[in-house]
Amino acid sequence: MAIRKKATAKPLLANTTQKISQPTVAIRPPRFKAAKFKITGTAPYVQHSFSQKAMNTIISTQEQGSQARKGRVREAKDFDAVYRAAMHKAKAGWHGIPAAAFRNAMISACRTVGFKMTLAKLAVFCEADGFDEHSGDPLVKITKGKPKKHFARKSSFVRCAVT
Repeated sequence: MAIRKKATAKPLLANTTQKISQPTVAIRPPRFKAAKFKITGTAPYVQHSFSQKAMNTIISTQEQGSQARKGRVREAKDFDAVYRAAMHKAKAGWHGIPAAAFRNAMISACRTVGFKMTLAKLAVFCEADGFDEHSGDPLVKITKGKPKKHFARKSSFVRCAVT
């Protein structure tokens, strides 16, 4: 086993007046581009926002732990309340689509042209017109059409459709 001596560092510029040139790092500003699109659907847009009531029910059920369901009384469902809770509504009162849906669709479309989806996640953003009044999620405003009730095949689902 060899024992090494501790190396003593000598100053590089000891007793000299010579200056070392430092490399300059220049960071260019990003080249942001914006595009505006008008989207026209061929079918009604059906949305289903996860309501606060549903979240509270899940939380309370999990806090209670496992219990028998046999003796529980089922409450009557208020379909109008479920319909209103299914909407993505902005603080200003208009209805919208989550901005993340557009971003995710653009990233997913990269598959069709062979562009790396991981790079698209860094490059693609969707500017929001407002924010959801309950969840705070960014929304893109729906400019045409009015919400109406839409019943799915299972009668327990009531969703909001914009046509």
